[in-house]
Amino acid sequence: MANLIDTLKARGVAQAFPLLQLDFSELFERRFTRGNARVYDHHEWIVRDVPVLGRIVNAVPKKSALEELIWEEWFRKDGKTYHHILTLKRPPRYDDVFVAPEHDDVHPEVTLGRTWYMVNDLDMSPVLLRGRPRRE
Repeated sequence: MANLIDTLKARGVAQAFPLLQLDFSELFERRFTRGNARVYDHHEWIVRDVPVLGRIVNAVPKKSALEELIWEEWFRKDGKTYHHILTLKRPPRYDDVFVAPEHDDVHPEVTLGRTWYMVNDLDMSPVLLRGRPRRE
């Protein structure tokens, strides 16, 4: 598989994060190590422009891993940046339940028609890259 950083750049994530007032280099490049290089191998990165919300970045598990892995989304609404962590399995703590419609133009197709437990995460860093950032 391609290097995660190269994949994110090719998918438009690096270009989208500044529009969300997030630092791509700090959140991805500085956290990327040999040890976590493959943690998003079972995710698809989707960047969409949506009326009203603007740019949305999704790290959504591939269909075969949907039951086990988290879905992450980053977007801005009302002048604030949000990072949602969503899972099909009920976690010990969550902020809301999102019942995805059968069809819409906002969310990745694989997520539709399901009930998701959502955490509104104040930490904007990708969950699977968390840990101590690399020192320069």
